[in-house]
Amino acid sequence: MPAHVVNIIIVYFIGVGVVILHVSYSPPPSLSLLLLLLLLPRKPANHKIRPNINLGDWVRLRCDMMARAGQPREPPTRQLEVGAIVMAVEQNRLTLRVPAGQGDSAAQLQGIEWLVRFSHNFEVFVFMKAALQRLAQVPQSLLWPDRNLTYALDRPPRIDLNQFSWVHESINPEQKSAVAHIVRRPAAGAPPYVIFGPPGTGKTLTVIESILQVLAHHPKSRVLALAPSNAAADILAVRLVRQGVSTASLFRLNWHKRLTASLLSVDLLPYCLQDSRTGLFTYPPLAELLAKRVVVATCLTTHMLHMLEMPPGHFTHIFIDEAGQALEPEIFVPLTLAGPSTSVILAGDPLQLGPIVRNSAARAMGLGRSYLERLMQLPLYTPCRHAVIITKLLGNYRSNDRILRFFSDLFYEGALRACADPRVVDSLLRWRWLPLDQHIDVTSPFLFYGVRGTQVPAVSLLLFFFFFFFKKKKKKKKKKK
Repeated sequence: MPAHVVNIIIVYFIGVGVVILHVSYSPPPSLSLLLLLLLLPRKPANHKIRPNINLGDWVRLRCDMMARAGQPREPPTRQLEVGAIVMAVEQNRLTLRVPAGQGDSAAQLQGIEWLVRFSHNFEVFVFMKAALQRLAQVPQSLLWPDRNLTYALDRPPRIDLNQFSWVHESINPEQKSAVAHIVRRPAAGAPPYVIFGPPGTGKTLTVIESILQVLAHHPKSRVLALAPSNAAADILAVRLVRQGVSTASLFRLNWHKRLTASLLSVDLLPYCLQDSRTGLFTYPPLAELLAKRVVVATCLTTHMLHMLEMPPGHFTHIFIDEAGQALEPEIFVPLTLAGPSTSVILAGDPLQLGPIVRNSAARAMGLGRSYLERLMQLPLYTPCRHAVIITKLLGNYRSNDRILRFFSDLFYEGALRACADPRVVDSLLRWRWLPLDQHIDVTSPFLFYGVRGTQVPAVSLLLFFFFFFFKKKKKKKKKKK
């Protein structure tokens, strides 16, 4: 039985967490729903007390089944309470997904007044707190790699790059060196390996090549590939799938509240598991996960592996892409799955976007500093002199040379090299709106445009085009007159 999609129009707010809603069930896009949006007389929502609602949030719906809109309540009444997932958030409208099996059919639920309760999502904090409580079982070489170091930094293993059959033939010598050290490094007592990559230097490509080489050279390896966000984790999964990793070897682990439509590609659906009754993501039994050679997830979603009692040390390699964007306790959630022989590889750049911490007290106490940034500040990793634990990627494949020079000199001591195809990165330099650099008589690739505005909730695109069309039509009529 398919899940119901509920289009909800907010009429007015009662308080911070409770609103009264009118509900209309219809397969989008719905002309009747659009007319209802335009014609329904309603008090404007007070956005100052509007609860913070995000995609994927879980809310509770409660209604009086006998109290239809505009009808008096007569006992006996039947209360119905269901859970729903937020699928879309607009200015005064929410779209919720009610899993199948909860409540009555769509036809029976039309025209009912609903009470909806929103609550803050504390799950992520619970997961991170649980990880902090399990830190005692994490190898100290991963938490404090500069203390009691027994790993031979000054005697790197001899590596012949010609022994590798490269999947991506275009990778440069620095990327090959990183891959080779990851594949050949002895894991016991090893500190985390860092792929330090400024913007556009191919960090994710290096991670993918490393995972594929680990699978090829170590038949008994088990890889946990992670990223802080679902979008970044999907990129890892899609690239591995495109390189021929089968459904028998790879599993994309998703949190059960994630929307199916948010997957980067439909090609990932065979690598996921959905509940046939509710349509929500779920996870297989532990035995099936143990049989997979690669599990791809977000850092926080690995808490599910703890719920399944995944034994620490099962994964031989833990890769974390975009590690500089994650909170340190967020990284600890998958690190508590590491054993003494687990090799941990971090890819990222502490000089780019870091963890988002809105609480000023938490920032002042250091929560805004990522695990990657803390490691990079240790003498062990600075400067990048130990190839057995860190590689700095310097070839940039994304930027115009003059743009690259600007942030290379500003943040990276002028070390970055321009490797991008000039036909691509210089293709817009002839655009007539670009300013002319008076000093060298060449078009500048920089264009600064200041915007001063206010933050407002998103408006429905259907409404936008409706009013745009209506306004345009009125202008044409005026011209005819």
